[in-house]
Amino acid sequence: YFSDIQNYSILDNSKGAFYYSKYDIITISNSIFENIFIKDNVPLIYSNNIILRIKNTTFERVFTNNNYLFNIGRTVKIENSTFSDTINLFNNEECIYEIKNSIFKNSITRNSLPFIIDSKYSKISISNSQFFNLSLSYSLFNEESTLKLNNIELKDIESNSKALIRTIYNNCQINKLFAENIVCSGDSNDSSLILYNSFGDKNALELININIKNCHTNGPLIKIKGDYNEMYINNSTFMNNISYSSIIDNSSKECYGVISSVNFSNNTNNNKYSCGNIHFQNNISAVVLNSNFNNNYNEGNSGVLCYNNISSMTLYINNNKFYNNKSKSGSAIYFSGTNDSEDSEYTYEDVIIKNNIFYNNTAKYFGGAIYSEYNKLYLALSYNNKFLFNKAGNMGGAIFSPHSVDKNLFNLTDDIFENNSVLSNKDDYNSKPAYITLNTKLYNDISINVGDYFPLEFSLYNEFNDLSTDIAKYYSLLTLKLNINKKTIQ
Repeated sequence: YFSDIQNYSILDNSKGAFYYSKYDIITISNSIFENIFIKDNVPLIYSNNIILRIKNTTFERVFTNNNYLFNIGRTVKIENSTFSDTINLFNNEECIYEIKNSIFKNSITRNSLPFIIDSKYSKISISNSQFFNLSLSYSLFNEESTLKLNNIELKDIESNSKALIRTIYNNCQINKLFAENIVCSGDSNDSSLILYNSFGDKNALELININIKNCHTNGPLIKIKGDYNEMYINNSTFMNNISYSSIIDNSSKECYGVISSVNFSNNTNNNKYSCGNIHFQNNISAVVLNSNFNNNYNEGNSGVLCYNNISSMTLYINNNKFYNNKSKSGSAIYFSGTNDSEDSEYTYEDVIIKNNIFYNNTAKYFGGAIYSEYNKLYLALSYNNKFLFNKAGNMGGAIFSPHSVDKNLFNLTDDIFENNSVLSNKDDYNSKPAYITLNTKLYNDISINVGDYFPLEFSLYNEFNDLSTDIAKYYSLLTLKLNINKKTIQ
């Protein structure tokens, strides 16, 4: 049992209040450190080349005027230990950290330093551990380390930084993560639970068996950036999360992304200027497979999946369910962007959308399920998709493209449409009005005086050559300019 430790060394070069060594191995087991406030600017333990083992030990209410409790420069192994109400913990560079079956809780920090491990170029492996009731001004770990998390619980944590878990340059593997009641309240549109930036390196973010619910972020819940990277999200659940951006935002210049066996429900994007609940852009290669997207909401003009600013795209969407999603337009899938590059070579296999169910999705304006302005979508293979009971406020109960439907939409003949509507009137797919026809037939010469009325009847058609019925009166102010030319009717 240790309490009230101070740096009583008579040596001016003593760097650790409890232990200082240049080369050594130290093991701390079955111990308690509590009610310690080190007044000097030194950590509890200091060594640039030490193997530190901590087992079955508790650190509670332990502080120092130094920024960290431990300055360790080689290897740290922690097992079955608890850290409660402490200052920031570990600091150095190029270390190996192995943490198992441990708890980090009840701490508040107000410095801009990583709370658990601030160690560049290090390897961090944490398993079967819990982090809860924390209030932080920065992230948990140094961003320039390789991070592996397995069977981790994050609960009741507040962070005022760019991200609670932040990693750059390296691969990042997270398996069996449970996160609940996380609040990331940093700068608007720039505060996330997970921030991954590969920069110029070809690295991967793997999120397997994760469960994230009841979290609030002031930016994307998960934010992915870089020149080129890979993203894998498998066997995971996202539920009841609210973000001021997309829930998952991948703005990388080029990305290969896989979303497989994911339950994504009751999530909200409250930023009307950001695109979708799950967002990809630029050079996109993506797979969305065997997943459920239910009861999600987007404040802006895009739905659950948003693909915009598209430079090139290969896309495979198969065997998914989109139920009860809401947005202003395209509540299940939203395509926006054009690619007019002559160097781009597309084939009919680049985009495949099949075996999906779009049920009871609602758009305030256009395209209850799908909205498209992407001019290569006509090359997509689409079949055996079911569009059932989808609704839009203005046009396109199931599908809408404002113009150029021969380019912006896939072939609809091999899909199933039932009971899609606009204001309770049947409307499976639609576009903006494209042309008008004159219905009034003139068989004789007509003479009219200035100020007289001459009745003419016109019909308005969309690009599907269907009569455009403006049930919502969206085009109620549409006007026609007519010229009367003198002509003798034969």
